[in-house]
Amino acid sequence: MARAADLRFLSATEARAAFLAGRLSPVELLQAQRAAAEALVPRLNCFTQQYWDEAEARARRAEARFAAHRKGSGPRPRPLEGIPFGVKEGHGVAGQPWTDGSLLYEDRIAAATDVSVARLLKAGANQVARTTAPEFACITVTHSRANGVTRNPWNPAVSPGGSGGGAAAALGAGLLTVCEGSDYGGSIRIPAGLCGLVGFRPPAFRVPEGSGWLFNRMNERGPLARSVADCLTLYRLMAGPHLDDPMVAARPRLPRGASGRLPEVRGWRIAYSRDFGGLFEVEPEVAATVENALPGFAEAGCLVEPARLEIAREPFFRAALSAYRLHSQGLVESFDDAQRAQLSDYVRRYDDYFARLDPWPLDEVWDVASSGYRRLAALFRGGVRALVTPTLATTAVPADLDPVDGPVTVDGRAVDPLLGWALSYPVNLWGTLPSITLPCGLTSNGVPLGLQIVGRPYDEAAVFALAAAFEAARPFRDRPWLDGFEG
Repeated sequence: MARAADLRFLSATEARAAFLAGRLSPVELLQAQRAAAEALVPRLNCFTQQYWDEAEARARRAEARFAAHRKGSGPRPRPLEGIPFGVKEGHGVAGQPWTDGSLLYEDRIAAATDVSVARLLKAGANQVARTTAPEFACITVTHSRANGVTRNPWNPAVSPGGSGGGAAAALGAGLLTVCEGSDYGGSIRIPAGLCGLVGFRPPAFRVPEGSGWLFNRMNERGPLARSVADCLTLYRLMAGPHLDDPMVAARPRLPRGASGRLPEVRGWRIAYSRDFGGLFEVEPEVAATVENALPGFAEAGCLVEPARLEIAREPFFRAALSAYRLHSQGLVESFDDAQRAQLSDYVRRYDDYFARLDPWPLDEVWDVASSGYRRLAALFRGGVRALVTPTLATTAVPADLDPVDGPVTVDGRAVDPLLGWALSYPVNLWGTLPSITLPCGLTSNGVPLGLQIVGRPYDEAAVFALAAAFEAARPFRDRPWLDGFEG
């Protein structure tokens, strides 16, 4: 059997192949991750609940299913049979705590399982934990009064990002194999970028949402994993219509089954922008790391060209924050004074943060957002298949960052601490563009850096094809600082 440290970092695709061949059992994988979790969870603070005993019982049943299948006496195991899995704190699983990172809901139990989570569980995913998120998942780092500070496995002084920081920290440390999440401004892609993972934000109206988000499609559910293949597998399972969500009307057009192939990317034109058309300040080290990785696309046969993309920074950023305020307005208005006293400080100040903006009405927001998108659409109309950018402007994001007042500096300049360092949020404002983040190198503070691929509306197949081609050309094999732990 391989070393426990090696088992912990297998992708779901690799683990399933080993299960089918009899080289590894779901129990061995789970036990390796459980042993590591006992030592590392107190240091990372990435789980709110853990279900290892129940998960081990399910792993033994999965082990029996694989054994029966190898003997020819049982059906082929389900797509995620026995794969260790984490569920984001704000997402419901029937009978489990559903706190949303808040002391106000510390006794709340979910009555139902969210559709996207239920689909992964039905496919055999073995839930071992619930993963930390900031209170109400409303910031881009992960800490709260309810749970404390979640830390990055590559550098504990640095945030794993948010709002899916617990999932990313656990995956980055080898304590889980796959996770699910949601992405309102980068809540999947930001943590993936800071923890050396792959995270996919689907276009709007693909994955059923919880009831509170049905008509706000700046937010989308999606996968967080260790490989492009894993993200594709999870996305296939999560996506598609359901009666609980009237906005999801069609399944994505993706290759299906073991013989399905992603499109061939040779000859495709992709455009690169270091700052998303002028929207962001970006650390020179970040830009250099991404640019040093761009030849990976050329090695896959793509033609890489500079993006002719100019978007006015201040109006676009104001429009984005106005849109977030309109969707988040009154976050704390329904709470009385005693309840407000239990909230994390940033939640109490959230409305004040947005009130500083002198926000625009919705028609002005969409006028500015549409103007920005027309510049990107011009690239697509000109034959560009996707836009590539850094995922983040910096990796120097303190684990306990104040998301309202910061500070965050990029290349010596102060930027907005909530979104000014995350090149992810324009995709959410435009809604229907698929976007994936995957690792492209390490920065000087030992933290991974993500590269973002943004595709044409609803062109998920192209985004996954480009990501898979880049991953094959530039595989990311680095391990975090705690990889030496053997269990």
